[in-house]
Amino acid sequence: MNLYNFHFIRHLMSCNNITEGKIEFGGKDFDPSGTIYGIVETALLSMTSNEFVSNHVYVSNLIRTWITAFLLFGTNNKEILHLYVSPFLKEKHETFKRGNYPKEISHTIQKFEVFLKKLKVFSKSNVEILKELTIDWYNNLPKEVHIILPDTTNTFSQHIIFKKDLQTQDYVLSNFCNITDTVGPMSNNMEYLETGNVMKFMNWFTQNIQVKNNLIHVVTHSQVMQDYLLKTFNYDLNSESKVNQQAFNVRHSNSWRFITNLNTQILPQLQPGVPLNKKHAKKMEQIMKGYGKNNKLLNNPLLSSLCGKQGSIDKGSANICSIHNKEIKSIGGKKRPSNTKKQKKIKRRSRKHNPKSKKKRSRKH
Repeated sequence: MNLYNFHFIRHLMSCNNITEGKIEFGGKDFDPSGTIYGIVETALLSMTSNEFVSNHVYVSNLIRTWITAFLLFGTNNKEILHLYVSPFLKEKHETFKRGNYPKEISHTIQKFEVFLKKLKVFSKSNVEILKELTIDWYNNLPKEVHIILPDTTNTFSQHIIFKKDLQTQDYVLSNFCNITDTVGPMSNNMEYLETGNVMKFMNWFTQNIQVKNNLIHVVTHSQVMQDYLLKTFNYDLNSESKVNQQAFNVRHSNSWRFITNLNTQILPQLQPGVPLNKKHAKKMEQIMKGYGKNNKLLNNPLLSSLCGKQGSIDKGSANICSIHNKEIKSIGGKKRPSNTKKQKKIKRRSRKHNPKSKKKRSRKH
């Protein structure tokens, strides 16, 4: 049997890492997106490293791992990027699920769509804190992103596709409305809803191989990775970080990572990632939220934060399938209006001139 090596990576700095989520929930979003600091620094990490070269990445069902995988493996990669939403990778949650529990797949897809739209706006802006995200950088991102889910038989056959429009360079969502949510909170799929486990994931992968590369790239969460180090190698990263500078640099960073496999008995080398510069990150987030508050004046609502209310998907917004179906139906001619004032007026006139309808109304009285 082929021995696979696994490259486990912690996600980028999320909104909840610096309590920039919704104020009414103590700065915590339910399924937090990425901070501006996290997005910029993760893209820079990819630009300056040759570690992140693959078109196939395994992610959890929480959106911050999707964003991280897209930035790390999508930078300078114009091919199709495949993200496999996988079991045994979700972050640990307590009784209070907020922050570490998935939402319905339709909600997560809408949030990811907003992230992609904002990236284009960021790349075209003149905002100083976004200067690293250039138009050339954006234009060299993947031509397609496939979010791949298992079907009801646990076969990875469901592809949700974001494809770049050749003219506008916007990512356009397709192939979504026939998807069955097999990874969300209503799926009752405990492999996706319980706390992740690195050993379980590696065993699962060997039985459900989707990618035959020798090095398998996985974006997951800090507690999942730390639990593996403690249980497999008796290595407590928290304790070590108090006495060892290298461990401190790892523990206090996002996108820290290691390579391991099912058979190793040797502690993997831990690689630090983007430093947790929370003070600077909060300052950047406040700047973007300032732009978001003034977006009516700027006439650009997408030049805003991905955290808190500015990163939220409106509860009152139309269902994602309704939105895209309307776009499809409107192609090739005007949509037929339904229940308009004009139609109601015509109905009233027809009743007025219809003696049968008059009789029916008189009987009711």
